[in-house]
Amino acid sequence: MRVSGRKPRAAWLASWGVAGDAAGAWVLAFALPARAQSRVAVTEFSGRGHDEAASALREALTAAAFVVVDASTAGVDDVAAAAALCARFEAMAALGGEAARRGERWRFELWVRDATGTEILRVRRSARGRRGLEDAVRDVLAALGALPPPVMASSPSAASVEPNGTAVTSASVARESATPTRSTSTHAPDANTSSATPAVRFAAWLGAGARTRVVTLIAPGGADAGYVAPGFFELALGAEAWFFDTLFVRAAATSSAGLRSRQVEPGLVTLDSWFASASADLGARLTLDGAFELGLAAGVGLDRYALPFNEQVPTLSYAYLRPGALLAARILDEALVLEAEGGLRFSFTTGDLDALYGGDHGVRGLDVTLRLRGVVGPGLLWRVEGGYRAYALAVRTIDGTIEGRDAGYHVQAHAGWTF
Repeated sequence: MRVSGRKPRAAWLASWGVAGDAAGAWVLAFALPARAQSRVAVTEFSGRGHDEAASALREALTAAAFVVVDASTAGVDDVAAAAALCARFEAMAALGGEAARRGERWRFELWVRDATGTEILRVRRSARGRRGLEDAVRDVLAALGALPPPVMASSPSAASVEPNGTAVTSASVARESATPTRSTSTHAPDANTSSATPAVRFAAWLGAGARTRVVTLIAPGGADAGYVAPGFFELALGAEAWFFDTLFVRAAATSSAGLRSRQVEPGLVTLDSWFASASADLGARLTLDGAFELGLAAGVGLDRYALPFNEQVPTLSYAYLRPGALLAARILDEALVLEAEGGLRFSFTTGDLDALYGGDHGVRGLDVTLRLRGVVGPGLLWRVEGGYRAYALAVRTIDGTIEGRDAGYHVQAHAGWTF
């Protein structure tokens, strides 16, 4: 019987480096009054992307008329050390932090302590592109602008040079020794932390495509049975959640639409047909140099091929465990990503195959998918993919082993939203 029936790193640095960031820094500075000779000690930054964050911060401080004292070897973040640092450099405040960048995705923390070592600001954010960093720098400038003005010495003398090469007069800013009386509701760390962008991202999509299926079962005596679907339409949907751009959980499902199968032998009989699949997995992904992604995942799934009873090819249902891996290359940052994914399928069910042939089974499978995906505009998600999946079957009966293969290709296009 035969039955017939889915921005490059270099360019970003050039636009946000010491030279390219000057215009943006001046824009940030216009919202604040000039602070003549107000010293701020910038301590050591840590994390991947710290140079870019520290450079943007220094540029904005300089444009806002603060004198930047390079204390990059200090790296302090406690009351006593910050107070000692401010006393050493005669600075009105000390600030520092850490920053990590993967492609256009930023995670950073900035803190500001006044001359007494008291923390007046701590900003934690996860953001895409330079906007999040600009907002954090703006918060830092606002906190510094709210500090009492420095007391200037009566007689300035010749200019000196700070460790970072910035020329200043020796009329140093006297450190504020009194305990500040600022309202904690304005500069409380909790208030700034609560405004941080959540480090969780969701996405959902709908799609459509075409899929093929070819089944071949060969009995010990040489007789064979099969099913051939050269192409049928299917609908698809999926959703995923990302945590800190590293951990992810995702789910997907497909369903055939308008599928008709016909029994060729012994007569032309139309068979009710419904093919569907569902899967869910969780995993982790690392971004290497902002351009490549490498990840591992583990999950479960179900492929169900429902046909009415016949004597040759029954309804087959593969419930499986799936370990998998993925590799992606960011061609145009997140606007265009080429991704390859594959996994093994360890099935523990086959549906009606055992009941029809009266034996026990062994099933192993695999799948591979090549995908182009991207996010454009405020969050429009698009994906185009093609793939192959196959199961190797072995049914052991008293007459011998029936060997089989159930395989097919798919092509699908998706559109959705990420938020």
